[in-house]
Amino acid sequence: MLTVNDVIESYNILRCVESILSLFINNNTLIVVAGGKVEINIPIIRLNFDKQPSGIEHLFERRYDAYVIDLEYVSFDDFIESLTEQPYFDKTAKFIFIGKAFSNSFIEKLSLNYIRNVLFVNYESLAVSSYFPFKEGSLENVNTNLELMGYCNHNGFDIAKAWANYSTLFADIIPEKWRQSTIKVLVHFYIPFTMYTNSERRGIEIELLNSILDVIDVSANYTRPYSEPSPQLEVDRNTSSIILGMGFTYHPGFRHTVAYTTDQLFWFVPSSSPIPKWKYAYKAFSRSVWLIWVFIFSVVSFLWYVTDRILRKQKQIQYFFTKPFVLLKLSLEQGHNLDYAFSTDRFLMTIIVFLIFSTNAFYKSRFTYLLSGLNFEKGIETFEDIMDANLKLDYYEPYRENFAGNPKFYEYMKKHFRNCTDPFMCTNRTAFKRDMAVLRYRKNIRYVVRSYYTDPESGKPLIQEFVPSVHVDNFSFNILDGHPLFQSIEEILRYFRDNGIVDYFINKYDEFRSLDDTPNIVKISVKDLSGVFIFWIICLLTTIFVFSLEFELHRESICKFYSR
Repeated sequence: MLTVNDVIESYNILRCVESILSLFINNNTLIVVAGGKVEINIPIIRLNFDKQPSGIEHLFERRYDAYVIDLEYVSFDDFIESLTEQPYFDKTAKFIFIGKAFSNSFIEKLSLNYIRNVLFVNYESLAVSSYFPFKEGSLENVNTNLELMGYCNHNGFDIAKAWANYSTLFADIIPEKWRQSTIKVLVHFYIPFTMYTNSERRGIEIELLNSILDVIDVSANYTRPYSEPSPQLEVDRNTSSIILGMGFTYHPGFRHTVAYTTDQLFWFVPSSSPIPKWKYAYKAFSRSVWLIWVFIFSVVSFLWYVTDRILRKQKQIQYFFTKPFVLLKLSLEQGHNLDYAFSTDRFLMTIIVFLIFSTNAFYKSRFTYLLSGLNFEKGIETFEDIMDANLKLDYYEPYRENFAGNPKFYEYMKKHFRNCTDPFMCTNRTAFKRDMAVLRYRKNIRYVVRSYYTDPESGKPLIQEFVPSVHVDNFSFNILDGHPLFQSIEEILRYFRDNGIVDYFINKYDEFRSLDDTPNIVKISVKDLSGVFIFWIICLLTTIFVFSLEFELHRESICKFYSR
């Protein structure tokens, strides 16, 4: 049965808590209340804890802004254990604990879980206290002493006295420098971001983090997991405060800093093969140029035969076959006696000589250029090329939906998917077995390609990017949610990023050559020879015109000859 003192005590506590919360709440604030005496008339989620509190797993499907916990009705240990296991728990939320006494073990447990925005309200004295665990600048030796913020009266919290010492009630005092403090860092091996912690080539993220920690005078204790963590692996929050090498994945209980760089996902496919040197004989010209050249060769041979047959009155059919032979001989720059009895012959020889010298000049220059270096076949450039090559695919399955707009390739992806437990082995298969395409981050592949995937003879990478990119990810540090160093690390990281220091570390590992620095063979096209062909057409038409005039001049003798 409630006594008058109980009612008065409950009323005073209620007024005290309401007056504190009124400074921080708005219409969107959600507050979790656990306990029996506090009846706050603002948006709340109420937990009806008995002396044996029930589970609250179903409740925490989002982050909440504040918690009011009446320790007369709630088991502190059970509540904190349930709370910190929730994936959406926000350690920066505000906590008000109501009780008769607050032990050092109670406060130590809060500090171990990095719950720092805390006020303690005493039932009997209505004293409002707080604690500042890292005020002395040490991560190991936390300060568990309570500091009095002020007292509540029957009208609420005495704000004037509280603000005389502190600018805000929930002050989080974090020093700029730390004394003899060490932070535990879990390193997932991921080239070129995290590599070897005790070597010159440590990786972009390790060097960047070391520089940041030097600013705040904190050292790092680097460890590696017994097995490489996957995006689904839950990292032990008690053994690691920072995760490096997995800045684009989410881990429960950890929080991303501001992104310091981005990386793009690309398909990487087998690079094009070197062209055998014997193929240079016909690779100098494109197919269309060769077809036009054969056409011109045939037209000139036929025209030459017709003019000789009519003007020189040569009926023998074997003369037709001598013309291509003579043209081929001239094309190979071999001598031949030519008869210029008619003007048509002169125009015809002009066509032949111009055609031979111009095409030979282009051909020899291109052929010499090809012989002076290494050239490569046409590479895989389209999704159709991937399907035509029947390549198997290794990719992150969620990204398959990025290709839903290409139904043919989407179905191909499902049928040809190979799940690689070791991505490095599948990349090897792409480079050396050449029967696979892999979806990988550009910075990672471009760094390792120089050491592992380069042809020793040609110096050309054995794998190449397939554009466009599939996805862009932000890279950041994963820091334990609520960790006191989070704000300092993020501020320095942002400063480094905005002032080019991050770029310095990235460029330090950017010594690779571009994957597309060795272009495919460039053939002489019809466009390159367009002037030659236009001149040839003009000469051909002129030759036909002159031939027509000469035919008219000698029509009588020609007709008599063929009428025999």
